[in-house]
Amino acid sequence: MQFLQADILADHGDQSSVMSQIKKLQRASSNNSSYDIMISNPPYISTTAFRRTTSASVRKYEPKLALVPPVPTSSTTQAAEDDGDLFYPKLYELAIMLDTKVVLFEVADMGQALRVASLAGNDWEVVEIWRDDPDASGGGMETVHVEEGERRRRVGVKGVGNGRSIVAYRGEGLRWLGKATGS
Repeated sequence: MQFLQADILADHGDQSSVMSQIKKLQRASSNNSSYDIMISNPPYISTTAFRRTTSASVRKYEPKLALVPPVPTSSTTQAAEDDGDLFYPKLYELAIMLDTKVVLFEVADMGQALRVASLAGNDWEVVEIWRDDPDASGGGMETVHVEEGERRRRVGVKGVGNGRSIVAYRGEGLRWLGKATGS
């Protein structure tokens, strides 16, 4: 097992920055240029939520860097409301470029789960929200619709409790997890 530290937020919007991160990942993996699974628990609490709703003990004893993404210097009040979602577009972008088959992204709550699910785009065949206890509903799954630009996507919601993870599958990932519909 190898670990690579990279700043995927460097040079916001600069495609070459993402490509340099991918090249680092590919160099670190001497025999494989694609990845089966990407798991990420990025800082996902917005600056505003950290101030208003995060408990005092968490604010006092947890490292803020692990909870709240760095705020871009050009942030506005609106950006501070949504900056907890900052990492997810880059994570999806990296996963696509690395030909990742399954992604699992930790999120704070159902509101953020819906927003992050809406970022998945056309590259992911199945997108699900897993709640605190994804197995508690006996394997049943409810469905919600999220807006992805001009289109709506059906997203499965599995389990009971609050939304805690986004899981997206494509290609081989569908077969591994028994999600294939035709084969």
